[in-house]
Amino acid sequence: MSTLKALVVGFLALPSVLAIPAPFQDATRASVRTSARAAAEGTCPAPIAEITTARVPSPFKAFTQDEVDALAAWLQAPERNLNLTDPQAPNLAMSDNYLWHIEELKPNKTDVLAYLDQGVPMPRYARVVIHEGGKEIPVVADYFVSTRPRREILRVACRSFRR
Repeated sequence: MSTLKALVVGFLALPSVLAIPAPFQDATRASVRTSARAAAEGTCPAPIAEITTARVPSPFKAFTQDEVDALAAWLQAPERNLNLTDPQAPNLAMSDNYLWHIEELKPNKTDVLAYLDQGVPMPRYARVVIHEGGKEIPVVADYFVSTRPRREILRVACRSFRR
């Protein structure tokens, strides 16, 4: 009983917490340029878009849908020996091998600097996750895929998640 009393007294003794949001930052302190007309009218100023052009395309651009589709088709080709089942198949089971996920990997800093400073062609890589349920011990494997120049699969890490 004394433990219960101690808990009740402890909860009653806790200071109450009051959270009050900070006021919105004044628009005059914003770091974007605003139009003089909006400032003269006393309305909320809209930022002015400054359009610039880069001397080289961004090295961080995402894969287009066509690139993802081409990579998936390349992986599903029989000569890859991955024995992949179409993920859209209505009878897909956990015992099948199938593509789970494809995403672009951000480039290394050294590759980006060489691309920006010296114009060296930018290598592009994808992370491909394949559910390999057809194995004796099913795993989910990560593949590191180079999309150029030779488009060969390089397995650099296989993080296996067993059932």
